[in-house]
Amino acid sequence: VASAYNGNVYNYVKDAINGSVISLGDTNKPQGVCVSQDQKTVYIANRENSSISIIANDQYIGDVMVGNEPYGICEGLYNDIYVACYHDNAVYKIEQDNSSKYKVSAIINVDDGPSGICCDSDGTIWVACANAATVCKIVNSTVVMHIDTGDDSIARPTGICCDSTDNIWVANYTSNTVVKINHSHKILTVQVDGGPIDLVTDSGNNV
Repeated sequence: VASAYNGNVYNYVKDAINGSVISLGDTNKPQGVCVSQDQKTVYIANRENSSISIIANDQYIGDVMVGNEPYGICEGLYNDIYVACYHDNAVYKIEQDNSSKYKVSAIINVDDGPSGICCDSDGTIWVACANAATVCKIVNSTVVMHIDTGDDSIARPTGICCDSTDNIWVANYTSNTVVKINHSHKILTVQVDGGPIDLVTDSGNNV
């Protein structure tokens, strides 16, 4: 759990009341969290200082500088990291070089206000762009499709996730809706309460 309030990252073991704490500093404003597929490394998007903090085995490893206001963060299929940088309207791709150092390997321009980001089972990256009311579909570091999530004056998509059948679910914060997208277009809109910011799916594809 990343706390933008105090700059701490909390690690809770199952059923534990209190977790271990790693402090990143209260000026970082950590916003997004991603756990690697092997569950050994945690990546934190620091909104305030435009960086990604790397934590391995409960130890702070270091930072990688990215674009302005990183919000969402996810891991691709091949241990590459994708970061949605809200103010830059871009997704930054981070990889490890031959000496295992992390570096930005690509900057992908997307629609206005990228916030949430996720990866499906094919390695396709999906980005919720709040100000444009769209989802950008990224294949091989290239935007190949822009999908509307609703009226761009009221939708404001912020959260996004992928279910086990590779349907994409999007939380529209301002219009109080959740949208289901297949590989090319919106197929379902559900009205919900109170400004949904983020969402997840379980093993039964419940949202």
